[in-house]
Amino acid sequence: MANAVFPATLTRGQYLIRCLFVFVVVLAVLVVILAEPILFGDAPVDTNLVYIFAKLIETVFVLAFLYNIVGLSLPRLKNAQISPLMLVLVIVPVLGVLVLFAICAIAREKA
Repeated sequence: MANAVFPATLTRGQYLIRCLFVFVVVLAVLVVILAEPILFGDAPVDTNLVYIFAKLIETVFVLAFLYNIVGLSLPRLKNAQISPLMLVLVIVPVLGVLVLFAICAIAREKA
């Protein structure tokens, strides 16, 4: 079971599918955030509930980011025979997205 979630290596196709899945989950959370005013309108909202909701959303984003690094990018770099130190570039705001796309597109695979 752990190998299915955190594999040792990933091919380009596997990496792309898993990245899209993480993207869809994060997008779903964003839709819920944007739909909150529509759902609750002008109704008074308990501040504790808002705080819990905000922490839950923050947790989803952090877990998605960590899974993207540990569960997706690191195995992909191993499969593409690239130094795992490239993941340091993921932290850089604009460059990080470009690095993730490059990791997906790199053609080298282990023989």
